[in-house]
Amino acid sequence: MSQKSIFATELSGTLIVKNNFQSQKAWHPKEIYKLITGISNIKKRNLLRGYVTKSHITHHEAEIIRRANSPHDSMIVGALLKGPHGLMDEPAKKKKKTSSDLLIMNSFPPLDWKNEVCYTAGYINSVSKAATEILSAIKNLARLETLDSDYALGLLLGLGEKYGASNYLSYKLAYLRSARSLPDTLWTIVSKIENEIGHRNSPGMHFSALENLSSKISLFAIAQSRISRYVAVVNGDFRKALPLSNFIPTPLDEEDVAGFLLRATESCLQNQWGQIKLIFD
Repeated sequence: MSQKSIFATELSGTLIVKNNFQSQKAWHPKEIYKLITGISNIKKRNLLRGYVTKSHITHHEAEIIRRANSPHDSMIVGALLKGPHGLMDEPAKKKKKTSSDLLIMNSFPPLDWKNEVCYTAGYINSVSKAATEILSAIKNLARLETLDSDYALGLLLGLGEKYGASNYLSYKLAYLRSARSLPDTLWTIVSKIENEIGHRNSPGMHFSALENLSSKISLFAIAQSRISRYVAVVNGDFRKALPLSNFIPTPLDEEDVAGFLLRATESCLQNQWGQIKLIFD
């Protein structure tokens, strides 16, 4: 082989390697880099500059990012990880959530309650348009017991069609199913809502809400069954599992606020607003 051919072969190989490297290099909008410059801790700022060069970050790396921050930095981290161009789960943010997406164990341990509150605030502020729209929908459902069943179910269907499943939606639907006698025409709307949230593929989340609201179901028997099932996997943190967390639907104390909020932050924005409303109530 001539020297010219050898050179051409080596150059071709170098270009292929270079192109493969460039194709794997992560791209992030300028907003992400602006957020990173706002981090006050220099070590954490440099760590983040390293992470954003990767095509994706692992849950372990996200946990490291969440840890050991000031409240100010926790707020920025909430936007960095969970925002519209955040470092976590970018493909999952582009689709509506189904019941099977949400009926999962929390992957992070909670922070102290002040930092978890700031993390939550940073996330919500980073998606202010969607957060405002969902808050408006929640406002319309605030006095559900006074609404006509057909109107209330129409609101829930609209919420499911636009934003998908949530523990919040399941509780509202469970209330209407258990507290009212619905005619056949309205059961058609109930079926549409269940289709929107993927109920048939993962009925556990909706049944968890129904079990806690229906007077026909023994709560103690259900609680015993759920505890037996999850006690070995939650490692003492009952907020990690949605069916256990639903048995105690408000924070037990100030420290429990962190796990209570994280349970919602790890699922969807509807749940986040629902939990915040419960805390303020």
